[in-house]
Amino acid sequence: MECTRDITAQFTEANGRKIVQMMAINLVWTEIEQNIIELKDKHGAQEIHLIGLTAVYVDGDLNKSTWHGTNVLIVTGNVFVVGSKICWDVSGLDGQQHKSSAANSGEEPGECGRDGIFSILILEQVNLYFTIF
Repeated sequence: MECTRDITAQFTEANGRKIVQMMAINLVWTEIEQNIIELKDKHGAQEIHLIGLTAVYVDGDLNKSTWHGTNVLIVTGNVFVVGSKICWDVSGLDGQQHKSSAANSGEEPGECGRDGIFSILILEQVNLYFTIF
């Protein structure tokens, strides 16, 4: 399991959303994660697209502290989860404990901030056994 050497990484915008996109024949999460974080932080991206023409290997976690509120889209022929306890947590930040201020989304006081969205488009088969928040 290793990433294809020819990985295309690009930043785009669509409908006002800032997107980091990684594409290769095979993508391995732990081999591209740091590069994605750097691009995400540099451009203020709210969304990442992982496009594996043959496969995407999920072999590491997405921690809420880094990925909260980030939309994740995987488009591939196969998703392989490597490991028994993989967790991708893109949920929103916890709301404040008191109700004296508005939530991050500006709605009712005390409500939690917005969540990220996780989507997978699989073209053939899937081997998914991990937790999504």
